[in-house]
Amino acid sequence: MSATWASLLVQPWFVPGVCGLVGGLVGAGLLYLWLRPRLAAADQLEIVAHERDDARSELASVSARFDAEQMHSAEKLALLTQAKTELTHQFESLSQKILDEKTKKFTESNRQSMELLLNPVRDRIGEFQKQVSDVYNQETRDRAALKAEITHLRSMHQQMSEDAQRLTRALKGDNKAQGGWGEVILQRVFEASGLAEGREYELQVNLKSESGGNLRPDAVIHLPEGRAMIVDAKVSLTAYERYHGEENDTARAAALADHVKSVKGQVDNLSGKSYETLSGLVTPDFVLLFIPVEGAYIEAMRADPSLHEYALKKNVVLLAPSNLLPTLRVVENMWRVDRQNRNARKIADEAGKMYDKFVLFVKDIEEIGDRIRQAGDAYDNAHKKLGSGRGHLLGRAEKLRKLGASAAKTLEADTRSGQEADLDAPDFEDDGPAGAGDAERGAPPLQ
Repeated sequence: MSATWASLLVQPWFVPGVCGLVGGLVGAGLLYLWLRPRLAAADQLEIVAHERDDARSELASVSARFDAEQMHSAEKLALLTQAKTELTHQFESLSQKILDEKTKKFTESNRQSMELLLNPVRDRIGEFQKQVSDVYNQETRDRAALKAEITHLRSMHQQMSEDAQRLTRALKGDNKAQGGWGEVILQRVFEASGLAEGREYELQVNLKSESGGNLRPDAVIHLPEGRAMIVDAKVSLTAYERYHGEENDTARAAALADHVKSVKGQVDNLSGKSYETLSGLVTPDFVLLFIPVEGAYIEAMRADPSLHEYALKKNVVLLAPSNLLPTLRVVENMWRVDRQNRNARKIADEAGKMYDKFVLFVKDIEEIGDRIRQAGDAYDNAHKKLGSGRGHLLGRAEKLRKLGASAAKTLEADTRSGQEADLDAPDFEDDGPAGAGDAERGAPPLQ
């Protein structure tokens, strides 16, 4: 073997041939190495191409199915849309029909219910409208009457102002006229108080003093239980009118001081008459001095707040129209309470008398009851003797008839039937004296 390789090595073509073979092998190996990734890529590319073709086929198939499904879905959607539209129209139509029917029924029912509810309201509204119309018409008439009355009052006010001015001028220098005017105002206040003249008050009463002189107060107010109050009206306008006529403050103050002095003088004058000491007239320890001019009273109180206290020390109470009228109303209420108390006493007396009569009446009723019971007992006893006791008269009379007694009339059947059991009673000769049998049985004799 070695000799063979040795003989080959010495050949001139061997080395180049071996080199060429080795080079060819190396080149084939390199070519293989170079072609292998390309062949693999070509194989892979072919595989990818096949996969691509398969994918395209699948895509085409899927696209076809998708198109078919899409078309089918579109058809279904169209059908559903059409069905929805039709159902919507049908539902709307049906709901509208139901709504119309329900609305009609509800409207009718509601109309009836509303009529039941609203008819009284309509009637009341009609009545209210009539009342409003009547009130409006009456208000219109009242407004017209009020307008006429205001016009009349304005005219009267103007006339009264003129009369007041003339009266003021007349009263300034005439004390007697002032006194008469004050008495007129006092009389009007009494008339507005509700008191009855001649019963609850008297005007211009003549009274006798302890010395025998005559006293003539302007008014005497009678109170319950025989008591009385004296009222005297005093007018002081001279200084008061000068106070309002002066423009200088000093002169006005002097006039106001004179006015207060005049009022105090009237208090002293009234206190000196001692009305409260009159015999036969039960009066309080004070008299009422009435100042008929409200403004004069107010200005005097404002100028001298101690004026009331000064008058009270003199047993005099100062009053103006604004507080005399409430005082008289209190007196009127006292009389009303007194009348109510007297009526209550009369009612109590009458109630006592009525109760006494009622007691006598009850006794009479009880006595009548006793008499009725006695009459009932007597009736029962007589009835027993007549028809229910042993040997009673009806039984005996019927027995006589049956024995042959001649009679034109007979007892009623129901009366005889109750007597059949007694027809066998003993004969007359066995009964003894009349009433003896009843007495033996304990029946009470006839009274």
